[in-house]
Amino acid sequence: MTWVKAVITGIRVTTTSKLEGYRTEALHQATLGLSERQLDTSLVGGSVALAAWTQLFVSSESTPGSSISDTSLSLLFIGALALIAAPILFRTEGIHLTFIGRETGSHLGFGLVILSLLSMAADLSISWLITALAVLVGALLVLRDVSEVTRHVQLQNEFTF
Repeated sequence: MTWVKAVITGIRVTTTSKLEGYRTEALHQATLGLSERQLDTSLVGGSVALAAWTQLFVSSESTPGSSISDTSLSLLFIGALALIAAPILFRTEGIHLTFIGRETGSHLGFGLVILSLLSMAADLSISWLITALAVLVGALLVLRDVSEVTRHVQLQNEFTF
């Protein structure tokens, strides 16, 4: 059980370190800076994921592309779509809701891309150990992202800008 506590402590340190220690106006300025960087990161990551999906979709009839499941391709496509759509849906600068929306879209999109890569690793492997490891890593990443977004929502409730 101590390793579970260590993982949870590591998640809390990672998730709260971005904005911890800021108060009111400084916190607002920090979230504005993070929100602007999220725009570029999401669009570039979404474009790369969409290009990868396109290549894999085109080569799905030949080897090794035929070994990749439709689920893996769907996860990659939805992840790319989430990464591209988040900055489009949350485009009003200067409000904390934009930051939360972009952060959520970023975590959702990159989480789905990572899950699709892990799913592809499971599709291409013949070992059950690799598959189990891929599922475990994916679950840990999703838990980390959910805890980070929850922390941002708590900050939103704590501070009004």
